[in-house]
Amino acid sequence: MKWLQMIHTKMTLKLPIVAFALGLSFLFSSPAPAAVAIVSDNYIADDQTLRLTVRADGSFKKHMLSLASLKRQFYVGKVLSQTTSIKVKGKEQLQTTWQVTIGPKRRGELSIPRLRIGKQRTSPITVTVVSSNGSGLKNKPSAVTIQTSIDRPRAYIGEVLTYRVKLLIRTNLSQTTIEPPTGNKVSVSQVNGDSKSEELINGMPVITLTRTYLVTPADTGNIRLTGAVFKGYQVKNGKVAKVQTRRKGKDILMVIKPPARKGTWLPAREFKVKQSWQSDSNGKFKVGEAVTRHIEIRTKGLAQSHLPDLNFSYPSSVRVYNEKPTYESKSGYSIMHFKQVLIPREAGTILLPGMKLKWWNTAKSASSNANIAAKKLVVNPSPDKAVDLIDRPAGTDIDSGWLPEMPAMPQSLSSFFSWQGVALLFAVMWLISTAFWLRTRKRPSPIITPGMQKQEDTLSALYQAALDKDAVKIATLFQLWQKGHLAVPLQKALNTEVDNIQNAEFCENKKGWTNKKLLKLLKKARSHKNIKKMMSSLANITPE
Repeated sequence: MKWLQMIHTKMTLKLPIVAFALGLSFLFSSPAPAAVAIVSDNYIADDQTLRLTVRADGSFKKHMLSLASLKRQFYVGKVLSQTTSIKVKGKEQLQTTWQVTIGPKRRGELSIPRLRIGKQRTSPITVTVVSSNGSGLKNKPSAVTIQTSIDRPRAYIGEVLTYRVKLLIRTNLSQTTIEPPTGNKVSVSQVNGDSKSEELINGMPVITLTRTYLVTPADTGNIRLTGAVFKGYQVKNGKVAKVQTRRKGKDILMVIKPPARKGTWLPAREFKVKQSWQSDSNGKFKVGEAVTRHIEIRTKGLAQSHLPDLNFSYPSSVRVYNEKPTYESKSGYSIMHFKQVLIPREAGTILLPGMKLKWWNTAKSASSNANIAAKKLVVNPSPDKAVDLIDRPAGTDIDSGWLPEMPAMPQSLSSFFSWQGVALLFAVMWLISTAFWLRTRKRPSPIITPGMQKQEDTLSALYQAALDKDAVKIATLFQLWQKGHLAVPLQKALNTEVDNIQNAEFCENKKGWTNKKLLKLLKKARSHKNIKKMMSSLANITPE
């Protein structure tokens, strides 16, 4: 009767028809096939009461919740109920909530049995009741529990280990922090993104928070890893407690082994390599057209900072533009993306080198290889006329019949000339040659060779590529253009500007570029002074 009087006294106060803060998400969550029972506490003294909240989907009358089975072990107060309408995924849904204050009839393990509302049933709850005069309350589970673990306490130096912190929170908290684990000669980094979930454990709403750290030992031997620490302040009745709640995870003793072999040390549980190629011509490679080589390395148990550098030795027939590697972490993997832009300079068969990466499989304690395959490119000549002209060997302009042949003189026309006509023709030719001889004594004439004509065509094609802002063609034609006759400052300025254009076009974050400076430099290269300087190095024509 003492407990009944206490319960009825408390029930004279108006009870709010809501659950305490941590239980709200369970009271108004998405529909479930079973009803939900929540208690304000499941570990109490024999002179304490607790609040029981039951929720069911749908509209029910108060008497639909039968508490007859509950009265065997608990005193039961007045039941309050309320039906509310909530929105679930945009649809209206009715929910009925009952609240009642109950008190234990004895000490020990008491059970709140399954409660039935129509076809829905709650899960049973065990309530521990201890003496209010003894030390039983000291064994009450903490409002915050911390659990720590590491996936491999025995590992290799340089291996990345996964350290997890799991927090079970049963109360409202404020100003919370988690300090990472620490240790001598180990590096610790947090993995972005905590995992958070909510669940009912024995009738109590519990927030589960999981945080992951990557631990990399930098020395061998026994290393003690000091556990992570949680700090926060509990909030009760809207007030923040003055005493800080502090929980520390257990220390872990790690045994770190030295490298198992000499050379580059890549310890990992998984090490995968994937390579792909891309060209502008759908797999048909041509001179001057870009070919992109993309390599992805995906590892588990290896830090990003320890991922290998990829250095390939390419033939001189290929120009290479390296992009800065990019890194990401996904599903426990460290991933490196490596990209190169290759531009063939010559037609023919080009072998692009591969690479063999040796790594140590920590799961099997064995050496393994990851292969980056080589590739053979069959490069076709470019259909661009300017490039075809540049690729033509010197001397083929005339020798190979590039110029059209003169038609043969008709026989009737040759018979027209007599010996007098022939003599007259020679006399006229002598006069003309004498006049040219007198002129060349005053001003020597340069030799215009097919090679010089070819360089003029190259320069013209390069100028047109600059007008078109075609970075690939600019790189190809610039390499083929002979620039030795230019002044050294002009050569340096041209080299710098072409490199700037290529870096802007093929860098990781593609940038815009202007062709104004290059066009100005090319005009300067075509100026009279540069041509005069080139021709002055050639032999003069003088009659003997």
